[in-house]
Amino acid sequence: MSPPTDLAALYQQIGRAGRDAGRRDPGSPAPVNSGLALATSRGMRMVRFMTGQELPPSLLRRTGHIVLAQRGGTLDPVRLAETLMADDAATGELTEADLEDRYVQDRYRGGVMRAFSALADLAAVEDLGDHPPYCAIKPGDLGPAPRAADQPNKGPSDPVRIERAVVDIALSWDTPGKVDVQALDRELAARCPDYRSVAEGPAATWELLADLHDRGLLDVSAAPSRRLVTGLTVLTDTLPDGYLPLLRRRGSRAAAELAELGRFFDATTVCAQRAFGDYFGVGDIPEGCCATAACRCSACWNAGDHPVDERRPAVADAFYSPRGGSRTDTALRERRIDIQIHRLLQLQPSGAHPRRLWHALRGDESSYNPRQHKMIPLPRVLRESRHFGGRADLPYASVGEGLTRLAGSGVAAEGPDGLWRAIRPARQAPGSSAREEAGA
Repeated sequence: MSPPTDLAALYQQIGRAGRDAGRRDPGSPAPVNSGLALATSRGMRMVRFMTGQELPPSLLRRTGHIVLAQRGGTLDPVRLAETLMADDAATGELTEADLEDRYVQDRYRGGVMRAFSALADLAAVEDLGDHPPYCAIKPGDLGPAPRAADQPNKGPSDPVRIERAVVDIALSWDTPGKVDVQALDRELAARCPDYRSVAEGPAATWELLADLHDRGLLDVSAAPSRRLVTGLTVLTDTLPDGYLPLLRRRGSRAAAELAELGRFFDATTVCAQRAFGDYFGVGDIPEGCCATAACRCSACWNAGDHPVDERRPAVADAFYSPRGGSRTDTALRERRIDIQIHRLLQLQPSGAHPRRLWHALRGDESSYNPRQHKMIPLPRVLRESRHFGGRADLPYASVGEGLTRLAGSGVAAEGPDGLWRAIRPARQAPGSSAREEAGA
């Protein structure tokens, strides 16, 4: 669901599958935890798009300059990307349709973050951490910390006094449902002595608010914000000499890492432990890797060099597909696909194009409309269907084949407008027994 951009990220993701089993009582039997890494062409295309969008050098320079111009202490990638896009639209580089295109927006926002990251590496800016622009603050369930008057022997920088001041000032905000985190940080620094000894900026103030929330002294929520911004300190007015070379080098490295990731999934006969060891430069992998059913990778299972009394976990078998070489009954798979397509058609009584059905089965939230030149969200009824995302690797041709089978059974038909509609109830659809419904 969240494709990694390199083998290091994949290694971390797979590692999470085994840690829960490690926390169990060693004396009690525990089921095998199976980590399933599914590489799809769509996922690989997405990460290639997100990591391979090289902006023109002129735009990279402008992006770097606009980051260095953020003297207010906060970097908002969305707002800066909108500014850059508006400038390019004014000069004719972008059209009005481009301004609404999600991929163009992501490209500019990604460019801002890449510029900021490069400038941080070159010590042109200091990254102070992320925080929401706005938050909501209410009194917590527990009593407040003691007031300063109750602590006569404590100095102004005492943590209890500072916490008390934070609670008082935060709860006195005129708009408690939408507190500007950056403005609150400035207010606390101005009114609370030695506040900067515990919080150096808005991101640290947000961490302090979150800590007070966890302790029940405040009820803090980031709900008013739909994104995070980044606190920063600008250390120079000019772009460093190595700025553009660093950005280009990162693009080349990202391409190399993705190629390595692709080779990992293509090498289905190479032990995954050995492949990770080679990637991280480990000469000899630890003894016991892939030695038992609790830690054996799919390549070693497929090689068959394991005790005859050991069986591959059932959950791993369940994820084998016909394209992966399993013995799944193709006819049964087709019937299940037909059931899913028919159910989606019933949710669209006005008709649905095969491509819309395909996107729904793949789990795509939206699809590209060539007439409007932008991404259009799928109808809510499809996105909330239990069949949404039920066939993430389904080829588009399979949808057409399924519709043809449904038409031959008389349960669906194509209208003169090119849209398909269900024409018989689900209980009359071929292969729609209760058992097959459950399997689908």
